[in-house]
Amino acid sequence: MSRTPRVTAVGKQVKDILDLLSSDPHKPFTFQDIQNRISIDVAKNNNLVQALKSNMMIRFEEPNILYYKPAHVLKSKEDLYEKISSSYEGISEDILKGSYRGVEEDLKDLVSSGKLISIQDTDSKQHIIFPKDPRYHMAIIEEFKNLWSSIRIPDEVDFEAHMNKAGLGLMQVEKRKQPIQKKKRKERATKKVTNVHMIGMDDNNNNKAPRR
Repeated sequence: MSRTPRVTAVGKQVKDILDLLSSDPHKPFTFQDIQNRISIDVAKNNNLVQALKSNMMIRFEEPNILYYKPAHVLKSKEDLYEKISSSYEGISEDILKGSYRGVEEDLKDLVSSGKLISIQDTDSKQHIIFPKDPRYHMAIIEEFKNLWSSIRIPDEVDFEAHMNKAGLGLMQVEKRKQPIQKKKRKERATKKVTNVHMIGMDDNNNNKAPRR
């Protein structure tokens, strides 16, 4: 039974292909391999081909053979630790995946042993790996730890109830309606129109012809 190719946006297709390539970064993948594994027909989508060629984490060899190109050239656990130790802004775990065979196991070992710190980003849900700098280590007394752990953070419903009970209702910002400014009518310039046949006659009709 043949699979039905998925119809997805180009960006999502590139992400799926990158995940496939990074699962075995040293293995070449043909267009046919990609279609068989994740049901994306690369050959018939020129926009997808161009997007893959312009991606910095994909290396093309021949018209239809792709390799995963890791963002960092690492070959061992020591290289991995040295790279993260010099990156104080942290490195995404997804970027490190595929650097070499066994990198994910080495990451877990370095984090569990306390040599590195893994923090999950609340927005992207990605795990960011940080170096564990001993300069920022400090001793915390047990009493403070217990006090910190005992503090319960109220949820939104409880928080609003406590605010109302204390007479501190949540602020509501109302948008003020801007007064509608009426457009001023442009005054038309009045032009004095004079009949040609009336030229020479004053406004007081002094030049009227005398009655007979």
